[in-house]
Amino acid sequence: MKTVLVIDDEQGITLSIELVLADEYRVLKASTGEDGLLLAKNCKPDLILMDIMMPGIGGLEALKMLKTHPDLKRTPVIIMSGAHPLARQEDYRWAEFLNKPFSGDDLIKAIKKLI
Repeated sequence: MKTVLVIDDEQGITLSIELVLADEYRVLKASTGEDGLLLAKNCKPDLILMDIMMPGIGGLEALKMLKTHPDLKRTPVIIMSGAHPLARQEDYRWAEFLNKPFSGDDLIKAIKKLI
C-alpha cells in the first residue's frame, strides 16, 4: 500500500483527506512543517500533501528543505491552499496545486496522476 503524508495545521482538513484516502492509501498526518519534515525523513512517503500557510515552518519553506534531502527530493508534493501561491512552481518544484476547498475526486485524480 502506498503512503501519503498529509501536512496541514487544520485538523478538519487532515481528517477529511484521511477519510477520502483510507481505502487505497496509508495516510500519515502532521500538523506542523517541522513535524512533517521529521515524519517524511523517517517514513519516506510515496507522496506528500502540504498546506502552504502553517505556523512555524510554512509549506513552501518545508518544500525547499524536502527537495534538498537525498531520499525525498524526488517525492512528489501536492501543495494546497485557499489562495494561489505567489511563488513560482519551478522555484519550489511542487508537482501539483490544489485550491482549497477541493473535492475528493480532484484529490484522488491528482494523487493517481503522480503515484
